[in-house]
Amino acid sequence: MINLRLDPMQFDFIIEKLDALVSVGTRRLGVEIEILEALAARPKEVVAFKLKTGESNMPLTLPFGDQDQFFVSLSVNGAPVGAFPNGPDGKPQTASVTSSDPNTVTLTLDTTAEPDTDGTVTVASGTVIAAGTPAQPNVPITVTLNINNADGSVAASATDTVTVSKSAIEATGILFGTPVPVPAKSISK
Repeated sequence: MINLRLDPMQFDFIIEKLDALVSVGTRRLGVEIEILEALAARPKEVVAFKLKTGESNMPLTLPFGDQDQFFVSLSVNGAPVGAFPNGPDGKPQTASVTSSDPNTVTLTLDTTAEPDTDGTVTVASGTVIAAGTPAQPNVPITVTLNINNADGSVAASATDTVTVSKSAIEATGILFGTPVPVPAKSISK
């Protein structure tokens, strides 16, 4: 938490810069800003805000030939789970990932789930790879994550997009940034 005492001119300058960062820079720089106290408080003397570094929850954009890690989190009845639940047949569920255009974007799952760097509980992780010469540059490519029962039926799924861009300097955004809800009817009790 940062508390600053500002005169009104400084306050207006900071607000202008924060507005610019929130509207443009957040997506480009991967910085989230949480306003903890009303910025329009009177008198304009104390501003409190928290900066949290990390990727924003926007679709992933990758430069040509680049790759990034992704993490899969699950929730059942709104609560995070630390392992794949058992399906209706009592056997553990698994994950699979596919790309609508493997000539632009490919995905692979890790053999063992890597922990997310932000501490989020994960059940799977993997790598998303942008082609060096993508078939469809600058086009959002749909990627699908399925949570599968042992019989091959899909218990839950999530979709996201990845754009491969020549103008991108580094990976921005996040793939599968929210926990995938698995319906309670899709798991054994």
